[in-house]
Amino acid sequence: MDTDMPAASLAELYNFEGNIEGALRLWLAENLVECEQSIQFETLPDDYTGVTMTTGAVTGHYNPSPAGGDKPEYDQYAAEFEFIVRTKRFDDGGDISEGLRSRHQELVALVRQVVSLSQAKGSALETYLEYYAIQFFRPSGTSHSVDGIYDETTLTFDSQFSILPTAWV
Repeated sequence: MDTDMPAASLAELYNFEGNIEGALRLWLAENLVECEQSIQFETLPDDYTGVTMTTGAVTGHYNPSPAGGDKPEYDQYAAEFEFIVRTKRFDDGGDISEGLRSRHQELVALVRQVVSLSQAKGSALETYLEYYAIQFFRPSGTSHSVDGIYDETTLTFDSQFSILPTAWV
């Protein structure tokens, strides 16, 4: 991605969740974690990995003159990312399968490993981000549940990202 070009519009620039979640899906796929995208839970496959982002408050950091303008604009935000790994607990015969359980654990470990690689500025993830720089991913929690025939683990990470100076319209 070319990170030296401004966004086409402020609406495109401020579409944090859409742009960053899309970059995460591409980056995770490159690292052998296929992410599903669906608005309707019923259309997801039995086994999937998903990611959602929630933008938090501004950090107080601002750009004094974005795109050469005369009005300052906040350019750094807190965020929370949830990576959800769901796998089927039973094989086709209806039996609990140790192989499937270990597959779930392997997928959870793989997501942790891949996301941990992006803790520093200039990580591989940023090659997919056109308008932003990830400052950090900090593990903040893990929850596991059994929902009928599925194992589901949610890995939560606190994060912070900045709008690149070259992204302003």
